[in-house]
Amino acid sequence: MSIKLVSVCAVSIAVLVSTHLASAQNRPVAPSAPAALPNSPAPPVAEQAHRLLKEVSACTGSAQEFTFYVNISFDHVLPSGQKLQFSAAEDFALQRPGRMYVEWNGDLRAR
Repeated sequence: MSIKLVSVCAVSIAVLVSTHLASAQNRPVAPSAPAALPNSPAPPVAEQAHRLLKEVSACTGSAQEFTFYVNISFDHVLPSGQKLQFSAAEDFALQRPGRMYVEWNGDLRAR
């Protein structure tokens, strides 16, 4: 596997995971929205984003183990309009079959 492809995979995974975790940190707990109807059309996806996601999926799906480290910054906007900026760091390790480790240390909490 080429170094460039591994780098693209690692960066893409880091962005996807950190975006998901940062948005989860910023989201208040609320009742879940109703599930989408099974026959509703899928939203349009940019071709380049779709291709990159498929490449990342193939790369991570074939890897027996990988790790990455992420530095994360995100804003939380208060109802008054004031922005608070938070930071976090995440270590992630996967070893197949069945071993995964995630450590999150941030301004809001550690997990």
